[in-house]
Amino acid sequence: MADHPSARLLAGYCQRRLKAAQLLALDDHVAKCGICRERLRGIVPTVGALVSLRISMERGQAAGEHPGADRLLVYVEDRLDAVDRELMTTHLDACKLCQAQMAWLLALVRRRE
Repeated sequence: MADHPSARLLAGYCQRRLKAAQLLALDDHVAKCGICRERLRGIVPTVGALVSLRISMERGQAAGEHPGADRLLVYVEDRLDAVDRELMTTHLDACKLCQAQMAWLLALVRRRE
């Protein structure tokens, strides 16, 4: 991806609506491009909130039923006890929203390393 992606493509990236090849190409680009990371920072909170609200409404779930980013980070860092880890794993297996948030978090953690 030589040029910067469009705002529409970045929004699709945030909404996790891209095909695998697009996602990988855009992820590689964003990892190297500070301009696009800044553009993403500007749209992620808005898009994330809207996606979360839409999915919660579709499922009839309250927002509090999902683990927060801090809880997902503890899971990623393997700092949960066996029972909490099993509960989190079960939730992640069933919840598309949390799977998407986990993928986003893992990408951020990998960039930190």
